[in-house]
Amino acid sequence: MSLTLTKKLLKKYEKEKISDIIQNLYCTGLNLTTLLPLPSNIKILNVSQNNLNKLPALPPGLKQLYCNNNKLTQLPDLPDTLEEIHCCDNQLECLPKLPKNLRTLWCKHNKIKRLQTLPDKLECIVCPDNKITIIPNLPDSLKMLSCDLNPIVRFPDKVPAYFQSLHYYADIDYTYIPKVWKDYIWRWYGDSYYDVDYQPIMQMIKGIYRAKIRFKKLRFCEELQIGIDEMRYRPGRDGYQELTLANRGRFIDL
Repeated sequence: MSLTLTKKLLKKYEKEKISDIIQNLYCTGLNLTTLLPLPSNIKILNVSQNNLNKLPALPPGLKQLYCNNNKLTQLPDLPDTLEEIHCCDNQLECLPKLPKNLRTLWCKHNKIKRLQTLPDKLECIVCPDNKITIIPNLPDSLKMLSCDLNPIVRFPDKVPAYFQSLHYYADIDYTYIPKVWKDYIWRWYGDSYYDVDYQPIMQMIKGIYRAKIRFKKLRFCEELQIGIDEMRYRPGRDGYQELTLANRGRFIDL
C-alpha cells in the first residue's frame, strides 16, 4: 500500500502513527525539516524537495531511497536491502558504507570527496559535480558511470566486465582516463549524444516537462518518473541524452 502525504494529511499524522501496512511513502515538496516516525515495513521512501538536514534511522527492509534536493550533510546507516539510492542536490561530503545489494547510486551535485568501496552488484553510478579525486576499482557488474565535473586525477586501468557506457561532456579534456576506456565513452554535445539522434523522443520528454511547469497540479506516477530517468541514461545506441532543461530532481521529485 502507498501513501502520498499532503499538507493536510501531514497534520493528521502529526497526531497519529502512520500504519505499518504502508510500504511506499511519498512526502515530497512539503518543506519538511524533520520526518515523522517511519513505518517499519516501508520499501520505498521518497522525501525529496524538502528542507531536511538529516534523516532518521531507516527501516531494515527499505529497497529504494529518494532524498534529492534537501540540505543533508550525511546519510544514516544504510540497510543491506537497499537497491537504489538517490541523494542528489544536497550537501553531502561523504557516503556511509554502501549496502551489499545496491544496484543504482545517484549522488550528483554534492561535496563528496571520495567514493567508498563499491558493492559487487552495483550497475550504475551517477556522481557528477562533486569533489571526487580518485575513481576506485569498479565492480564487474557496473554498466554505466557518469563522473564529469569532478577534479579527478586517478582513474582505474581495468574496465568492468559488463561495462557499457562512460558519460562525460565533450568539451572537457579528460586526459586522466586510460585509453582502454575510449570505446566506452559517450560524449554529450549539449543537444544530443555523438552519433545518436532521437529528437522525436526528446521533443516528447521536453513537452512533458513544459506541461508540468505550466500545470502546477500535474502529477506523474512513479513508473513514469523511473521510465523518463531510464531513457535519459540508458547506455548504448538505444540511449538518450540527459535533458538540459532540468536537473534530475525535477523529474523524480514530484
